[in-house]
Amino acid sequence: MIRVLLPLAAGLMLAFAGLVGLIHTQPYDDRALREFVTPPEGCAMPCFMGIQPGITTVQDAVDKLWAHDWVDQVRETTGTSGRRTVVWTWSGTQPALVKSDVRGFFIAYDNIVRDVRVPTRVPLHQVMLLYGPADWGYLFVGFAGSQETLFYQLVFQDRRVSVHFRMEQFDLNVCQQARWSVDAELSFVASPPRRADRGYYDPCFRTTLHFSL
Repeated sequence: MIRVLLPLAAGLMLAFAGLVGLIHTQPYDDRALREFVTPPEGCAMPCFMGIQPGITTVQDAVDKLWAHDWVDQVRETTGTSGRRTVVWTWSGTQPALVKSDVRGFFIAYDNIVRDVRVPTRVPLHQVMLLYGPADWGYLFVGFAGSQETLFYQLVFQDRRVSVHFRMEQFDLNVCQQARWSVDAELSFVASPPRRADRGYYDPCFRTTLHFSL
């Protein structure tokens, strides 16, 4: 059995390497994405729509949202332990790469914005072409409704950006093309999550993933 599986595994890895190579050789115009994630003048990264995690207060962030052309409605919910979450809907004038049927939101602690989340229609591989390989990542196992789901977070430390996405299926042996084409949710953070002590190297994402219970 082992003699049968080894050539199969080698073939799968070669196929995956070919897929990655093909992705990187395809012509790709990243101007729209690059413009989307580039902060406005005078707002150092991390920054989105003029909101700087770690600096902007909740009220200032809410004021910026209400004044922004991309935003329709803004609403705040208060959680436990001083956590505040503000969500907004899109007006219809936002860039086409925004997932307009999903609300954006930010999370704040001690009256300071810590994390700004933006749902996009940008495939994961395009984000990785722009940012390069992630420094590390996390894998969360949970449920979306009744379906067991895998939630991923890839961390780009120097840019202080994380990418969130989820999949309903996972195969340790085969890197499915879907893992490169899932929509990415961008997270602009005041400080990236800490790297866990142990993890495993995932060839699909070319980084070490840590399990989080």
